[in-house]
Amino acid sequence: FMRTGDLGFLKDGELFVSGRLKDLIIIRGRNHYAADLELSVAASHESLLPASGAAFSVEADGEERLVILHEIDRRWPHAALGEVVTAIRRALADNHDLQAHAILLTRIGSVPKTSSGKIRRLACRAAYLAASLDVIHRFLIRQVHRLPDLPGDRGERLNAIDAQIFAVLLHQEEPVASPGDVAGNVPETGNVNGHVLVPA
Repeated sequence: FMRTGDLGFLKDGELFVSGRLKDLIIIRGRNHYAADLELSVAASHESLLPASGAAFSVEADGEERLVILHEIDRRWPHAALGEVVTAIRRALADNHDLQAHAILLTRIGSVPKTSSGKIRRLACRAAYLAASLDVIHRFLIRQVHRLPDLPGDRGERLNAIDAQIFAVLLHQEEPVASPGDVAGNVPETGNVNGHVLVPA
């Protein structure tokens, strides 16, 4: 056999290609396909442009964490971007039982793509780590504690997770004042959009 880097499965003697190994996201021992997460995010709110987002993982607190990057319609008011983040988080929880470590809403044309329009996920990850993205609004959890399994349906579980996040996590959501300001200039203490920040 020749290694191609493709993922697939056999059914009734036929081979079906389902994705690329390099795009597989493994969080807490579970496999997630980046394309599946991106479709859920794009469908979560009308302001999110189709085929204009990336899902990838980064290491934080010694574990792989999910990062969502997505372009947003320029006509959408900045004051309403918080509801877009909420819709994304709910879609990830409802469809994939996932909590995003970071969600970045960017200007049109800022997500790296190939000449044929495919998302360049590795380039997106590199731009995120280099803090070189043209970000309009960001949601960021600076410190993540493993949460216990929670009872109830997924909607109730998301609400319970939210309550615990405010209790034990450093939680920031804010509009970004200057292009490319992603990881820098984050206050260690204070108040951002009504959220009290405490040292990690």
